[in-house]
Amino acid sequence: MKKAVGIVFSQIGRYASYSLPAGVLIGLIIPSLAEMVQPVMTPGLIIPLTLSLVRIHTGQLKHSAKRLKRIALISIWILLICPLIIFLTLKWVRLPDPIAMATLISAAAPPITACAAIAVFLHLDAALVVVATVVTMLLVPITLPPILFFLVGLEIEVHLWQLSLRLAGFISTAFLAAFILKKVVGQDRIDRQAHFFDGISVLFISLFIIGLMHGVTHLAFQNPWFVFQTFAASTALVLGFYVLTTIAFWRLGPRSAMAVALASGNGNMGLMYLVFSEQAALELLVFFAIGQIPMFFLPAILTPLVVRLNTKSGRRPPIQSMR
Repeated sequence: MKKAVGIVFSQIGRYASYSLPAGVLIGLIIPSLAEMVQPVMTPGLIIPLTLSLVRIHTGQLKHSAKRLKRIALISIWILLICPLIIFLTLKWVRLPDPIAMATLISAAAPPITACAAIAVFLHLDAALVVVATVVTMLLVPITLPPILFFLVGLEIEVHLWQLSLRLAGFISTAFLAAFILKKVVGQDRIDRQAHFFDGISVLFISLFIIGLMHGVTHLAFQNPWFVFQTFAASTALVLGFYVLTTIAFWRLGPRSAMAVALASGNGNMGLMYLVFSEQAALELLVFFAIGQIPMFFLPAILTPLVVRLNTKSGRRPPIQSMR
């Protein structure tokens, strides 16, 4: 039985990027299940980040953390330049007010915590994604209020410093758990069982995605046009930043450029939901849920392109790790 479970998780991990959309579909098709998994959504955030840290060699993480200028530039791009780009775009692209506001807020968010796991699945520079995620999460309480007030006159009524402390605790927990797991299991064994760990990450990311889909199916029947507009806008947001960021950071090499693109396009809408849940219109909160869909569908769709770009760069990753 134990061996069979290991084989199942390894197979899921082998095709990790293609397995992620299943969580979205399950959450939409079985709304009752989306409600049931609400209590386990927090592990769905912590465990994938922890396993990403486990999969990344400590030397790679230290190397990325030491490149301060690069991390500073990436952080400025994610937290300041991206929302400014959306603000200017909205000057000539007309969207319903709630969708326009949600798009701007999402662009100002740090990456989702599952972003590092997705980078591992795609064999991109996951260490760079981890460092960028940690830094931008800790900086967002400083950057978000002035950005939104300056651009659209929106005042945030939540204590972001309290949120920042919770995020710091969240990140510390993931790092501590990864450190202990590496000591107990050993990096060599982790490397040999890479697909197994990736399979576990997929499971918990899927639980988080399923939970986020709570209420979306009902709204789709009630107001399908709004749901379609929201999905189209969020897909354009994610895909647009994938392309734009890859071009802007191409000089870092395809593997790093696409990693930064992943971090830029996959804004932490779940975090924004927590920030604005008590003061935002329902339509804005719906965007934060539906906006997760392209984040987990697009990596599977774009996997062949990622393989091609890495191959042309002369740094072809193992095909199995890309799936």
